[in-house]
Amino acid sequence: MKFYPESSLQQLEFDKVKGYLLAYSRTEYAKNAIENLRIHTKLAFIEASLKQTSEFKSILDGGGHFPNDFTTSVQKELKLLAIPGAVLTGEQCIIIRRLLEAAETIFRWFTTDIRESFPALSTVVENN
Repeated sequence: MKFYPESSLQQLEFDKVKGYLLAYSRTEYAKNAIENLRIHTKLAFIEASLKQTSEFKSILDGGGHFPNDFTTSVQKELKLLAIPGAVLTGEQCIIIRRLLEAAETIFRWFTTDIRESFPALSTVVENN
């Protein structure tokens, strides 16, 4: 993508923004996503992202609890499972189970009332 002026990214201090985000990331997946973050120019994408951010911030500012208590990367385990005959250790199975339980908790958190109160965030779990 070409920017005009070419110094736009520097003027916007985009690297600093990414650095701030990296400081709060908890998984390798998140860190990788931040490293590959780029500036978006599609208004619909920007508006949807800002609405989701605003809704999530209002949950936290209002003293609410979003159930993301357990996050971890299972990329190594998934790559291992792609190898024919590979077997996970008991500990690896427990980590995957905990992650799946955390995902289930998040999906259950999105009750009808929550979906109505936070429509932009609800799009993340739509059709699931």
